[in-house]
Amino acid sequence: MTERELSIIRALGEEFAMVLADLQR
Repeated sequence: MTERELSIIRALGEEFAMVLADLQR
């Protein structure tokens, strides 16, 4: 994978983690 793809995946993962944290409240 390229650096660009890794950064995109990392950003998506952070978004997903925030949504999950929100749902668990």
